[in-house]
Amino acid sequence: MSSKFIVKWTDNKYSKDWRADGYLWRQDSGKKKLKTLHNGKPFFKYYFKLQIDQGEYAEAFTHEFNKRAYTHEDYPNQVLVIYDGDESVVNKKYFHGNATHKEKTDKPYFRTAPSVLPTAKARPNDPPSKVHEDIIGAAPVEMKIQAVEASRDIEQVRNCQRFARETTLIIHDAQFNAYEIGSDTNFMRKYEIFPHLHIACLHFDMADEFKKLLNRVDLPAMLMEYDTTFNLGNFYVSWLTFRKQQSYHEYFLNMIKEEIPELSSAKNILICTDEETAIVNAFEKIGDLVFPDVPRTRCHVHTWKNMKMKLRKLGINSKHDLRTYKEHLYQLLNQSSYLECRAVLPESFNALVKRRFVKPRNYGEDDIILGSSELVRQQILKSKRARYALWNRREFHVKSFSISMI
Repeated sequence: MSSKFIVKWTDNKYSKDWRADGYLWRQDSGKKKLKTLHNGKPFFKYYFKLQIDQGEYAEAFTHEFNKRAYTHEDYPNQVLVIYDGDESVVNKKYFHGNATHKEKTDKPYFRTAPSVLPTAKARPNDPPSKVHEDIIGAAPVEMKIQAVEASRDIEQVRNCQRFARETTLIIHDAQFNAYEIGSDTNFMRKYEIFPHLHIACLHFDMADEFKKLLNRVDLPAMLMEYDTTFNLGNFYVSWLTFRKQQSYHEYFLNMIKEEIPELSSAKNILICTDEETAIVNAFEKIGDLVFPDVPRTRCHVHTWKNMKMKLRKLGINSKHDLRTYKEHLYQLLNQSSYLECRAVLPESFNALVKRRFVKPRNYGEDDIILGSSELVRQQILKSKRARYALWNRREFHVKSFSISMI
């Protein structure tokens, strides 16, 4: 007997559900890379052997009934599954090797589809019985399908919820080790474990060197960068290790205020951030209390990253076009004053004209009319937005720009 099926999915969370088909398969020898003839792109072949008894000895598996699967990069959301051999060798009385209770050993074991478990893990604090009922209600009514596309029992849901909660908890050994290391090194300045874990650290020698740079008249202004750059799993590193939430930024800023009070009155400091929402909200909430007279600016690297992302959404993807936009951005940023920046801005209008019309092709009247209309429409829209104060300029720019000039 041979049967072939093409399994498709739209959501990536269902990409492994084809493995849970009601049989007890064990993937055999990994996967094999093969090449197609029509375009040379590879596809992968997966081999499976059937488990018919408990244990890992050779007789516990059979190849009399086989399963093969094929995936190809041209079809990322589907897989070809082929069954062949004698299906009668399936041991319908096989139960899970970890089962000990009679009510479980007396009935066959069906592997739950991988997409079901995240549903239970996403609701770690809900009653297990309610989660189990909701999963069953959302699954198909056909029992052969529901056997794998719904949670097996309340205990399975309860286990998933417990695993989800454990991932957010810090174990006792880790708590004690963190406290011990912080005490020995005198590096940890704040340590809280409820309701959330907060650990803020500060190197005293580095803090002393930093204080010596404050309010120095013989040095240029200092740029103090604040970013969550290095990813360490669920944690990020800036000046410390912390979860990427607004409350943790607030916690850290308060620690800086207590440890380096001179920073609040410094006159030669400029804070540069990536304008991440959590950071911005933290500065808006307590920034004026911690750094009342310290101006803030946006990192030019992150500004360009955001611009590039927006340009690609607009269909501008070529390296040449992106390089041109990047040059225009830094040309504006490198102006020494606001007036010089305003003088350079009109050149962007000329760039629009060039992109519309200065190309090696002939333009008809419709192209000229449509292009000119679009350019005028954009300029009128800018004027209207400025008249109603719908601009993106900083408040200190408004003083140098009179709306009556429009």
